[in-house]
Amino acid sequence: MPIVAGITASFAKSGSILGPLIFFMVYVLMFLARIPIAHIGYNTGARAITKIRENSAIVSRAAGILGCTVIGGLIATYVSISVKTKIHVASGHSISIQTQFFDRIFPNILPLGYTFLLYWLLKKKNTSPVLLIVMTFVLAIFLSWLGVL
Repeated sequence: MPIVAGITASFAKSGSILGPLIFFMVYVLMFLARIPIAHIGYNTGARAITKIRENSAIVSRAAGILGCTVIGGLIATYVSISVKTKIHVASGHSISIQTQFFDRIFPNILPLGYTFLLYWLLKKKNTSPVLLIVMTFVLAIFLSWLGVL
């Protein structure tokens, strides 16, 4: 409507009677067309909601897979456990548990194992998340004090 008003206002400003007549005809057409357009919009929206309900399981599953992938990447990035303990094998020779044993078998296996332990405690044993957080802090402080971490 604003574009039609601008065009017809220039007609009216130049003294033409077409300006107000065209504006009035377009206004009446828009007024009469709003009810059928509203019905089309309502029916299309109702059909869209039905389709969305039918396909929501697919979208939910895809979102769940994407979420698990992102969480897995975050675990690998932010959870780190480094064991400082070394095993003395022979005189003058020692093996670092973290770099020469665990990381050669499977890099970052300790953070993965700890994450799965927490997940198992959370899901299977119904342990409180707050208790798991406190347990993680206490365990990290204690093992750091012992010199293991």
